[in-house]
Amino acid sequence: GPAPIASNNDTDMKIRSISIKSRLTALVASGLAVLAMASLGNLYGLRLAVDGYQQVANAQTNLGGALGRLQEHINNLRHQEKNVLIYMGKPDLLPPYIAKWNESHAKVQEEIKALEPNVVAPEGKALLKELVEAEAAYVAAAAPVLEKAKRGDIESPAAGTIQLKPAKESIYKAEKALEAGSKRIQEIIAESRGKVDTFASQL
Repeated sequence: GPAPIASNNDTDMKIRSISIKSRLTALVASGLAVLAMASLGNLYGLRLAVDGYQQVANAQTNLGGALGRLQEHINNLRHQEKNVLIYMGKPDLLPPYIAKWNESHAKVQEEIKALEPNVVAPEGKALLKELVEAEAAYVAAAAPVLEKAKRGDIESPAAGTIQLKPAKESIYKAEKALEAGSKRIQEIIAESRGKVDTFASQL
């Protein structure tokens, strides 16, 4: 016999069924898209974190190199100071050694000036200020003694050592501040590289 004619109710149910399936499919697709976007966003955030900490490590490594050069110049300044001491009491032999001491001091000053714009953290600025003040105090105490020695007013290295004691105390303070700065930089580099490894492992 003839096929049964579907009622309006059957048609409405099929339409509603298709509509619900479509909406469920759309919701699932939408959810997957959101998850994909969130995943991409998370990866992007991780990449930014890795790059950021790597930049910190690189900047601190460069700063550590600058502090190393400054330490070398301070060491040379101290070496020239010892040479001057050896010839105290012999003013005719002193001028070239005093000239080298002045050259070493000028290099220390140049390195400090080059360093200053790269120190931005409050802790670093405080240590740099301490270093600069101590180095200035060293020069202020040492320069007059060297001038006296050049004039022949200091009779021996032993006498010169006594007169240079305040200067030595000041340069020790400068070296202590430099050592503290170098140590903190190494800690920051280690912390930053640790963060780089942690975030990179999640990519």
